[in-house]
Amino acid sequence: MYALHKRVRKARGRANTYSCVDCGRPAREWSQIHDSDAMDVNNFEPRCRSCHLKYDYTDERKANLSLSLYGHKGSKGSKPCQPDCLCGKHFR
Repeated sequence: MYALHKRVRKARGRANTYSCVDCGRPAREWSQIHDSDAMDVNNFEPRCRSCHLKYDYTDERKANLSLSLYGHKGSKGSKPCQPDCLCGKHFR
């Protein structure tokens, strides 16, 4: 992932020279537009850290990440899928 962001920075400059596309505050990071071609430097938008996290970590994306990493969609307060499960989705 680092190499892609480096390519974007080389082509478009540092993200902190832009305003966040969501809130207008100073941007801090380049954020890839979901479901877009990562090789195209125009498919990245400048975002502040807070908006970048909100953009990337929607409930659907968290569930898909949990599914890909741990083999299940966990939910807060549910029983662990295994006694030693550390997926982080079962803690209150």
